[in-house]
Amino acid sequence: MPDVTGTFTDLKGHDDSLIRKMLELAIFIAPWPAAPALTTVTNTAGTQLTIPDSYKSVGMIGKDDGANWSPSIDISEVGAYGYGTAVRRDAVSRTLDLSFTMLEAKRAVWELYYGIDLTSKTVPAAKNELFFDQPAAPGTTYVRLLAVGKDGQGSNTIYHAEYLPKAILTDAEAIAWSDGDPLRYGVTLSADVDTTYGTSQRTFWGGPGFTTDLITRMGLTKASS
Repeated sequence: MPDVTGTFTDLKGHDDSLIRKMLELAIFIAPWPAAPALTTVTNTAGTQLTIPDSYKSVGMIGKDDGANWSPSIDISEVGAYGYGTAVRRDAVSRTLDLSFTMLEAKRAVWELYYGIDLTSKTVPAAKNELFFDQPAAPGTTYVRLLAVGKDGQGSNTIYHAEYLPKAILTDAEAIAWSDGDPLRYGVTLSADVDTTYGTSQRTFWGGPGFTTDLITRMGLTKASS
């Protein structure tokens, strides 16, 4: 490719239309490995979301926290006499944690927060009362998790999703009871590799606003039909 010559304005490559905000957010969980693994999150036309029924929304997410994605990269370094920096670096692991706070009191939230399965739990016919127990010994329960963010409106809508095909609850935050704040179910999940799916994380972009022109301006290439 030939060199590009021009003014600073010509070459700086700034495009404020590529700045994204997740104005709306929904998080879905499904049992692993029973629920189908996702290969797409939009319909054939790419204009609407398509999510299997086995993926259940955890409801409203705390606005102050949102969804916090925290990758961690472990680097192995080799030092040598006479050199002020490492002479070799190797990335040996990359992990990902997701933290968010759920606000609704319902089954999907409780199953995730408490790490239990409420499939067999029913409210008795005699009276409207529910109870469920924390097991004497915690089990290792994996879930499939899909987080979908939405930017824009109408034909300009863009969906950005992160999919964890195999995630495990690694932390549950304290719940405070008070007259000023709602019950808040804060959790952290860690992504593991689903060996059948082939990855620990898949990123999606789509929606009616994800146009061919936008794809080009994002530095991507659209395949010819």
